[in-house]
Amino acid sequence: MTEAEIHAEFYNTFVKGSKNGFWFAELQEPLPTNEPEDVQVEHLFNAAVIVDCNEAFARMYGFTSPTELTGSLILKFLAREDMRNLEVIRAFIRSNHKIEKAVTHEADRYGNPRWFLNDAFGKVKNQLLVSICGLQQEITEQKRIELDREALFTKISPRQLMVLQLKSDGYGLKQIAHIMNITHTSAHTHLVRLKKHIGITTDEALLQYAFRLGISMRSGGQFAGTRPFSRKKSRSPQAVAS
Repeated sequence: MTEAEIHAEFYNTFVKGSKNGFWFAELQEPLPTNEPEDVQVEHLFNAAVIVDCNEAFARMYGFTSPTELTGSLILKFLAREDMRNLEVIRAFIRSNHKIEKAVTHEADRYGNPRWFLNDAFGKVKNQLLVSICGLQQEITEQKRIELDREALFTKISPRQLMVLQLKSDGYGLKQIAHIMNITHTSAHTHLVRLKKHIGITTDEALLQYAFRLGISMRSGGQFAGTRPFSRKKSRSPQAVAS
């Protein structure tokens, strides 16, 4: 195989068909790497243009074809008002125009929020940044779960969190009351208030919510080991109907 054929085979196998987004951008005007950091940030926002990308990258922003993004600014969809995004760009500059595993907050063509995990590597010639290639993985769902968890703690009390944890592990109200050393009526009240705070009306929806957020004390979910109250072994209940 010729070098061109090898390149084409690699592109078709590992880039074109990948679930990750690949992109290549060129600077319309090469960027002097000795410019002040703020100048470089502005230059990257205004002059780094997409030359090529794969279908996965296009789909991440709501497009169907890579050609729809050709000629667009690579930072077009970046939420510039999010200071963490600016810190990612500054870190790219400070690290000799490369960065790995950096999280960016962006938006698709319809304005829907998206989060990505990014690797980017710049090509420098004669102290001029001339191009950048990048790889990104979408982590939007993981980020939404993280934000929902954070919001959860602002809505519910520690006791309500424990009710949710125990409920997600399959315990009935009588068991929950026994473990928490509270009355059945109190356990029921915590459950009702919990559903109201979250905006859920049924036990089934509550369990689906807990499963999505990974809330579990028994099965090793995100909240395992971070219990507002500890269970006493001497009070571990046998199977009790709710």
